[in-house]
Amino acid sequence: MTCEVSDTRRLIPLTLGNLHNGHFIRKASNVALGAVMVGFSNYSYKPSLSTRSAAGKEPVTCADVFGIFRDKLSEIEADI
Repeated sequence: MTCEVSDTRRLIPLTLGNLHNGHFIRKASNVALGAVMVGFSNYSYKPSLSTRSAAGKEPVTCADVFGIFRDKLSEIEADI
């Protein structure tokens, strides 16, 4: 996978902006993003809040943020 940060920075606001039309969709989008963002964050939440490097973990240098978010939103849609 090629990781282009500029692509992600353009896609996420556009997608979230389009989803802001409905209250329920906005809430579902917030839940989806909150549910997945830890996976591509460079912070570690175990045993306490710290950087990944301080916890002995490799930094996240490339993540398909839009794809991960889309997949989680699809899971939420399927559950409903």
